[in-house]
Amino acid sequence: MGGLQVWCFFENNIPVKPPKQPKDVLNVLYPLISEIYRDLETSIALRVQDHELRAQTRGDDSPERICPWDLGSGVRHELKCRLLSRNGTKLECTVAEDLPNNGLQINWNGYPIRIRKSDDGNLPRPEGAFQEYCGQRDISELFPEFPRSFPEFNLVLLWEFDKQTKSLGRLLLCKPNGKDLDWRLVVPHPATMPGTVPDSPDFNLPEEKAEDAGQADEAGH
Repeated sequence: MGGLQVWCFFENNIPVKPPKQPKDVLNVLYPLISEIYRDLETSIALRVQDHELRAQTRGDDSPERICPWDLGSGVRHELKCRLLSRNGTKLECTVAEDLPNNGLQINWNGYPIRIRKSDDGNLPRPEGAFQEYCGQRDISELFPEFPRSFPEFNLVLLWEFDKQTKSLGRLLLCKPNGKDLDWRLVVPHPATMPGTVPDSPDFNLPEEKAEDAGQADEAGH
């Protein structure tokens, strides 16, 4: 079981606790999440290209149909390789061993993050270890290679596949609470951001099921 690891954040050279408010959490994690955003875009494009090439080779008359399992598995593998390639940089994160059909588990800056594919922007049905994770069980009890989480909560990063454009849809940062969500934020595209999330009403958790990709959603709060 992992021991306690304290991550210090500083304001005017004074150590402070890591933030827990949704937008502040996203701000802290944005340097890594913005790279994950780009990695997901590239990984999905590679999987779609591979699928179309294989479909042409087989003479498939329905090349537009992409197996969700094949897509999720391929993107997970590609994303893991890209995350591990950042070892030795400031964006290095701890990556757990493979979680078959259960996404990727990483830890960065003391925040545990599970990366999962979502079909509708909602949390995939929690089962087994993922259910315990979403129930906010301490990460060190689920993954011995991880230190105890100092912010004391687990996060989920959900990505959607846009079937019409065959590309990445929304990317959502969520704090699960069992089968529900305490909060959910739509991650802005890196090309539109200077590096931090703007202090605007768009990120103040308005009504559930907000459609605008620049808005933040709230579910189960």
